[in-house]
Amino acid sequence: MILDHNIPAMSLPHFNELDNPEVMDRRYALLDSAQEKHAIRVDQFGRNHLYFAKDLCLYPYLAKFNGAASYRIEAQDYTPDFTGTVTKIYREALDQLSAGQAVSADKLAVLQQGPRELGLGTYRFRQSRNSI
Repeated sequence: MILDHNIPAMSLPHFNELDNPEVMDRRYALLDSAQEKHAIRVDQFGRNHLYFAKDLCLYPYLAKFNGAASYRIEAQDYTPDFTGTVTKIYREALDQLSAGQAVSADKLAVLQQGPRELGLGTYRFRQSRNSI
Protein backbone atom coordinates (compact mmCIF):
# COMPACT_ATOMS: atom_id res chain seq x y z
CA MET A 1 0.00 0.00 0.00
CA ILE A 2 1.34 3.46 -0.83
CA LEU A 3 0.68 6.23 1.67
CA ASP A 4 1.04 9.93 0.86
CA HIS A 5 1.82 10.68 4.50
CA ASN A 6 5.29 10.10 5.84
CA ILE A 7 4.58 8.16 9.05
CA PRO A 8 8.14 8.26 10.47
CA ALA A 9 8.28 12.03 9.86
CA MET A 10 4.99 12.51 11.70
CA SER A 11 6.04 10.24 14.59
CA LEU A 12 9.72 10.95 15.18
CA PRO A 13 10.69 14.33 16.67
CA HIS A 14 14.01 14.70 14.78
CA PHE A 15 12.99 13.30 11.39
CA ASN A 16 14.43 15.69 8.80
CA GLU A 17 15.94 14.16 5.68
CA LEU A 18 17.85 17.38 4.87
CA ASP A 19 19.50 17.81 8.27
CA ASN A 20 19.75 14.09 9.02
CA PRO A 21 19.93 12.13 5.74
CA GLU A 22 20.65 8.90 7.65
CA VAL A 23 16.98 8.74 8.71
CA MET A 24 16.13 7.68 5.15
CA ASP A 25 18.39 4.61 5.47
CA ARG A 26 16.76 3.30 8.64
CA ARG A 27 14.11 0.60 8.67
CA TYR A 28 10.70 1.45 10.12
CA ALA A 29 7.67 -0.72 10.89
CA LEU A 30 4.18 -0.51 12.31
CA LEU A 31 3.07 -2.98 14.95
CA ASP A 32 -0.60 -3.94 14.58
CA SER A 33 -3.05 -5.20 17.19
CA ALA A 34 -2.15 -8.83 16.34
CA GLN A 35 1.51 -8.02 17.21
CA GLU A 36 2.62 -8.39 13.59
CA LYS A 37 5.20 -5.99 12.15
CA HIS A 38 4.41 -4.25 8.86
CA ALA A 39 7.54 -2.89 7.21
CA ILE A 40 7.53 0.73 6.01
CA ARG A 41 9.84 1.90 3.24
CA VAL A 42 10.16 5.62 2.48
CA ASP A 43 10.81 6.46 -1.17
CA GLN A 44 12.59 9.49 -2.63
CA PHE A 45 9.29 11.44 -2.75
CA GLY A 46 8.55 10.97 0.96
CA ARG A 47 5.74 8.50 0.32
CA ASN A 48 5.52 5.45 2.53
CA HIS A 49 5.16 1.93 1.19
CA LEU A 50 3.44 -0.26 3.78
CA TYR A 51 4.03 -4.00 3.37
CA PHE A 52 2.17 -7.10 4.54
CA ALA A 53 3.41 -8.55 7.83
CA LYS A 54 4.29 -11.74 5.95
CA ASP A 55 5.58 -12.29 2.42
CA LEU A 56 2.83 -13.35 0.05
CA CYS A 57 3.34 -16.92 -1.14
CA LEU A 58 0.77 -18.52 -3.42
CA TYR A 59 2.99 -21.42 -4.46
CA PRO A 60 0.61 -24.04 -2.99
CA TYR A 61 -2.21 -22.56 -5.11
CA LEU A 62 -0.43 -22.27 -8.46
CA ALA A 63 -2.67 -24.96 -9.98
CA LYS A 64 -5.71 -22.78 -9.26
CA PHE A 65 -4.06 -19.80 -10.95
CA ASN A 66 -2.82 -21.83 -13.91
CA GLY A 67 -3.26 -19.88 -17.12
CA ALA A 68 -2.73 -16.43 -15.62
CA ALA A 69 -1.02 -14.11 -18.09
CA SER A 70 1.76 -13.07 -15.73
CA TYR A 71 3.09 -13.49 -12.22
CA ARG A 72 5.00 -10.96 -10.15
CA ILE A 73 7.71 -11.74 -7.62
CA GLU A 74 8.41 -8.87 -5.25
CA ALA A 75 11.90 -9.52 -3.98
CA GLN A 76 13.15 -6.14 -2.84
CA ASP A 77 14.16 -7.57 0.56
CA TYR A 78 15.77 -10.70 -0.92
CA THR A 79 19.40 -11.25 -1.79
CA PRO A 80 20.14 -11.68 -5.51
CA ASP A 81 20.90 -15.38 -4.96
CA PHE A 82 17.62 -16.03 -3.15
CA THR A 83 15.71 -14.06 -5.80
CA GLY A 84 17.20 -16.33 -8.45
CA THR A 85 16.23 -19.40 -6.43
CA VAL A 86 12.64 -18.20 -6.00
CA THR A 87 12.35 -17.37 -9.71
CA LYS A 88 13.71 -20.80 -10.67
CA ILE A 89 11.28 -22.61 -8.34
CA TYR A 90 8.28 -20.77 -9.75
CA ARG A 91 9.47 -21.20 -13.35
CA GLU A 92 9.84 -24.97 -12.85
CA ALA A 93 6.42 -25.21 -11.21
CA LEU A 94 4.75 -23.27 -14.03
CA ASP A 95 6.48 -25.48 -16.61
CA GLN A 96 5.25 -28.59 -14.76
CA LEU A 97 1.69 -27.24 -14.74
CA SER A 98 1.78 -26.45 -18.45
CA ALA A 99 2.99 -30.02 -19.11
CA GLY A 100 0.04 -31.38 -17.13
CA GLN A 101 2.12 -32.52 -14.16
CA ALA A 102 1.50 -31.81 -10.48
CA VAL A 103 3.58 -29.21 -8.66
CA SER A 104 6.05 -30.70 -6.19
CA ALA A 105 5.34 -29.57 -2.63
CA ASP A 106 8.92 -30.10 -1.43
CA LYS A 107 10.01 -26.74 -2.90
CA LEU A 108 7.93 -24.89 -0.32
CA ALA A 109 10.59 -25.60 2.32
CA VAL A 110 13.14 -23.72 0.20
CA LEU A 111 10.79 -20.75 -0.18
CA GLN A 112 10.40 -20.58 3.61
CA GLN A 113 14.11 -19.77 3.97
CA GLY A 114 13.45 -16.14 2.99
CA PRO A 115 13.99 -13.16 5.28
CA ARG A 116 10.37 -13.06 6.48
CA GLU A 117 7.59 -15.51 7.31
CA LEU A 118 5.34 -16.61 4.47
CA GLY A 119 1.61 -16.02 4.36
CA LEU A 120 -1.27 -16.15 1.93
CA GLY A 121 -2.19 -12.46 2.17
CA THR A 122 -5.87 -11.80 1.76
CA TYR A 123 -6.39 -14.88 -0.41
CA ARG A 124 -7.17 -17.02 2.64
CA PHE A 125 -6.97 -14.55 5.52
CA ARG A 126 -7.77 -16.88 8.43
CA GLN A 127 -5.22 -19.43 7.24
CA SER A 128 -2.65 -16.73 6.59
CA ARG A 129 -2.75 -15.54 10.18
CA ASN A 130 -1.33 -18.90 11.14
CA SER A 131 1.15 -18.77 8.23
CA ILE A 132 1.63 -21.53 5.67
